[in-house]
Amino acid sequence: MFKKNYLASIITSAVLAAGASSAHADMITGGVSFVGLTPPVLTGGSDLLTNTGFGVGTLYVVSSSLSGPGLAPMTLGTQHAFTFDPSTPVNPLWSVGAYTFDATSFSIGSRTINSLTVTGVGFINAAGYEATAGEWTYTANQNGGNFSFSSSAAAVPAPAALSLLGLGFAAMGLTSRRRRTV
Repeated sequence: MFKKNYLASIITSAVLAAGASSAHADMITGGVSFVGLTPPVLTGGSDLLTNTGFGVGTLYVVSSSLSGPGLAPMTLGTQHAFTFDPSTPVNPLWSVGAYTFDATSFSIGSRTINSLTVTGVGFINAAGYEATAGEWTYTANQNGGNFSFSSSAAAVPAPAALSLLGLGFAAMGLTSRRRRTV
């Protein structure tokens, strides 16, 4: 009887876990590079050494290897206004085609009066895909700005599947404990 309940618990957990993970959306992998069409609009300062953010700008795709919906070179997008000093999350940081990118943190890499590099992390989003963590870089000079984004998502078990599997093992433990006390 114990073996039968034990086996039934394992099979039930496996079936539930498989069903939970099959509804799991794919993650986005790859990268995309943009070029700004106009010089960056500075906010909070008069040059790249003193500014604290950037205004809205127009971007176009230079190259893309994203695994989700295709992005052809020259596709236009929007760089949304953002503040990097202090680091202020912005949703979205940029949007182009079917993608948006939510920046969660900013860090100043290098900075002079004529150039600035800001890096950070955040999540890229596209309909039908799981929000995927990735890294981004924004470089600006007096002539324009460039964004790049990359993600190398590793397959990880869905939290729901792990929870169901854990519940199955807990049920097995309770079942075996009850049998010992009876």
